[in-house]
Amino acid sequence: MDRRAFLRGSAVAVAAVPAVSSVPAMASGSRVISCRPEFPGYREWCILNGDHKRATVYLDGVEQKSAVAADEGAGTVTRAVRTPFGNLAVDIHKGDVLEETVHGRVEIRID
Repeated sequence: MDRRAFLRGSAVAVAAVPAVSSVPAMASGSRVISCRPEFPGYREWCILNGDHKRATVYLDGVEQKSAVAADEGAGTVTRAVRTPFGNLAVDIHKGDVLEETVHGRVEIRID
């Protein structure tokens, strides 16, 4: 089996599995989504990316541009901290982007 035939076969398998398994996640009233592997909802985010879809997170009706994770049921959004000028706030000692968890009415829209 050459490399192209292998990739074609694996692409079909990957496309077939998420379509079936993503139905319960979307059917429940509360969505959880995250772009971080250590957070719940990472699998759902990967499925959306595989289908070339985009999740937009809203907190109290305001779009969250730098959301890392969102949970509609718990009403939480984990997002990157922004400076007053709109830049990402960075921990100068570690080099990590600072994050905060905020609470409110969370809505996740899939486009």
